[in-house]
Amino acid sequence: MERSYPYKAWILMPSFKPVEVEFVKPYEAFSFEDYGDLTAKGKIMRRDEIHASKSEAIKVGHERLAKSRAQIAKLQFGHDKKLEALKKAEK
Repeated sequence: MERSYPYKAWILMPSFKPVEVEFVKPYEAFSFEDYGDLTAKGKIMRRDEIHASKSEAIKVGHERLAKSRAQIAKLQFGHDKKLEALKKAEK
């Protein structure tokens, strides 16, 4: 995505609601030259959190949730296995 400031782009809020925000200047961290951009309200956003369109932001949100669901399923499988071991030990 080409960047000239100011520009508007989409981000996902912690609630996963897509919101269009204005970015006013680049932000460079000590270890990264192109870390991300600074919003008009002063919030720093990483490059991977900034999306060119609302639909792209929504797609990334779905991907994050799918990854999270997979992690939860893996944890649930481990818990079920441990519960089964405890039930066998009780007999």
